[in-house]
Order: sequence, then structure tokens, then C-alpha cells
Amino acid sequence: MLRGSSALALIILFIFLTGCSSIEDVPEEAVEDELPYASISFYISVGDPEKALSEYEQASVKEPESRETRLLYSRLLLLAGRLDEAQAELNELVAADPQNTDALFNLSLIEGIRGNVAAQKEYLQELIGIDKEHAQAQALLGEISLIEEDYPKAREYFKGALIVDSKNTVALMGLGNISLREENNEEALQLFDRILINEPDFSFAYLDRSKARRALGDTLGALADITEAINLDEEYYWNYIDRGRLLIELRRKGEAFADFNKAVEIDPDYFIAYVYRAGLNYEADKINAAIKDYEKVIEKKPDYHFAYGPLGGLYFVTDNWSRSAEMFQNAYEYDNLEYSFILLKALALKQGAMEKEARKYLEGMMKQLPGESWYYTIARYLAGAGSEFAAVNAANKEKDKIIKGQMLFYLGNQFLHEGKTIAGLKYIIEARDIKGQEILERKIAHWLLMEDNQQDE
Repeated sequence: MLRGSSALALIILFIFLTGCSSIEDVPEEAVEDELPYASISFYISVGDPEKALSEYEQASVKEPESRETRLLYSRLLLLAGRLDEAQAELNELVAADPQNTDALFNLSLIEGIRGNVAAQKEYLQELIGIDKEHAQAQALLGEISLIEEDYPKAREYFKGALIVDSKNTVALMGLGNISLREENNEEALQLFDRILINEPDFSFAYLDRSKARRALGDTLGALADITEAINLDEEYYWNYIDRGRLLIELRRKGEAFADFNKAVEIDPDYFIAYVYRAGLNYEADKINAAIKDYEKVIEKKPDYHFAYGPLGGLYFVTDNWSRSAEMFQNAYEYDNLEYSFILLKALALKQGAMEKEARKYLEGMMKQLPGESWYYTIARYLAGAGSEFAAVNAANKEKDKIIKGQMLFYLGNQFLHEGKTIAGLKYIIEARDIKGQEILERKIAHWLLMEDNQQDE
């Protein structure tokens, strides 16, 4: 899924900005006797390009071969997603008039949709060679440079576009986004304000202005902007992601959850909404719901490695030991300096009655662990190569409270595994109750001590 000004949104924006001068705003009721341009404007504004194309085709009988008619026809084909037909029409226009900058510009849009950036640039550079003051071409070259993270070049193109057209929305949006990335948030805010003076219904300007406001500490102003963006475009996925994140910051987690649900409804195949919803379920101890969401995350994006550790912990407390061990293994493969994943996998294997596999695994991984570390001490103990006394003594002497909590977690689980219930529970309670940084071992300890930890739905 594209983030920010998506390809389609950018096309629609450019079609609006470069459209025929006779296209005007009309009331919601299309007027039957008007020239086709008014009703086309209406249908585009309500998101029905196919209907707009139908209206055009019926009316174009009057001047079927005029340059303006054919150019508009190509724009409508483009908006309707009929790229091959649009390209054929535009190629004919360029063949008849190689100086036709409007046709060259629309050909560049087609190459952009297809992901042919090099060809897109060629069309735009050819266009600039014909008309150095073509603001839309300058702005689109700026957009390409922005995507390529060449900010100086992007700024140059955007400013060039604004010299010609001080209200160019694409150029203002581009400069605003550069300012955001460079943390010039006051400047970004002013740029988005300029857009909304001229384009008060442009949802992306509200969305991006919300980021500037949030960075400046105006959280409620940011929330108002995102909500306005949603009101203007209720089916744009990222509006709900951004508002959900802001609502989490405001501790309005129920509303955030609803936004992530809506994002999933809009695009169930993209992973980000599942990440945030899984995090809320994880935090709220909704174990089965969190498992389902994290499983969706790794199904949709297997290389999102941040999901594997939490998922391993969730499977640990639902007694799915083999799946837990698998998740901890995946987590370690992505982050081989987080040695806790080695210990957690071994513990899952042991709890799943796979004692030999656990010992063999620890023996093979021992060389990966720093020799003087607490990880090494606990690993030797779990593998049966170190004494219980040495491990307990090391935990008792540990001055770092977080590390001590982690050590007690492993000791407690091993004690439970050996049937030493009272001592095991004592250590797990101590691990849960140590304050400070949130760590996976403490969360698992918390879940283990919950009653009916699977009854969360």
C-alpha cells in the first residue's frame, strides 16, 4: 500500500490542476443541458470516473477530433485506469504535435503509475525543454525527487513550480513534507495552511498538517485535522492509522481500536493495522485476540520481525510449546544480540517435554553467549551444566533490577518444571513485580499468574 499521496491521489490531483479551463465547480445535481465539462467535474468529484467517461463519450460527438476533446478523453481514460487506451490516444496527439506539453505530461503520469520512473523523468525533462515554466512538470519532478529522498533537488523543483504558480498544491505539499522530514515544523504548518486556504477540501493537507501540529505539541489540533481528513475521505487507510496512533497517545485506546478495525475493513491485506491492534490486545492481556492479530502480521509481512517475540510469549502461556519455540527462534534470527530469545526457546522446549532437544539446543548455542554474562549462567543451569545454587546465588547478587527480574523468571519456570511449585511461583511473582522497563519475561510472568488467561474474547 502506498503511503501519503498515493499514485491514484496524485493523478487525480494533477488532472484537477491541469484540467481544461472550462471545467468548473457545479452543484451536486448534474445539469443535463450543460456542456459535458460541468457534469464531468461533478462525477469526478464524487469518485465515479467511469460515469464521467460515459458522459464525455456521449457529448464528444460534437467535436470528436479537436485537440482539446481528445486530450480530455485521454485524461478520463487515465483516471478510469484504462492506461493502454490513454497511452495510445496520447501517442497520437504527440505524433501530430511533438510540442504538445499536456500530452507529454499525461504520458509521464502513465509511466509513473506503471513504476517506470526513468521513462517518466524522460517525458518530464522533454517537456521542460519545451516549456521551462511548466509548473506541473516541475512539481512532479519534485515529487519524484522527494520519493528518492533527494531533498535539495526536490526543493529546487518545487520552488521552481511556485515561481510560476504560487498556489501549486503539489509543490506546497512537497515543500511541507520536506519541512516535516527536516523537523522544520513551523514552516511545514505554514505551507499546509497555504494549501487549505485555496483547497479547503484537500484531505491530504489536513493529514500532513496534523503531523506538524503534533510535532509542535498541539495534540488536539492534530486530532481535529486528522478527523477532518477522515470526513473528507472516509476510505483512506492511513487516515485511520494516523488517528489511531494519536488516540493511543491521548490514552483513548477504545477509539484507537475502532480506527484500526476500520483500517482492517478497508484493506484486510495490509499489515500495519494488525500490528497496532495486536499491540493493544497484547497490552490489554487479550491473549487469543493478540495471537490472531500477530499471526496476521507475519502472514502478511513475514519479515516484520518485531512480531515474533511477543507471539512466542503468547504461545508460551497458551501451552503451545512448539509454536512458541518456533517464534522465539525466528525472533533470534532477526535479532541475534537479544540473547533472551535463546533462553526463551529453550524454556519452551523444556516445558513442552522436549528436554533433550532443549539441552542439545543450549549446548549448540552456548558459544553465542558472552561468557561472563547472566545469559551464560542461566543457559548452563537450564542445560544441566551448572548448579542450581550458582544460578540462584547469581540472581540474588544481581544489582540491576531488570536483569534480576529476568533471571528470576527463568529460575521460577525451571522450578515449576521440576515440580518445585512454591519456590517457582515465588520467583515468578518477584519477576512480575519488579518495576521498570517493560520486558517480555515480565509480561509472560504476568500472564502466567493471571486466572483463565485464555478467556479474553
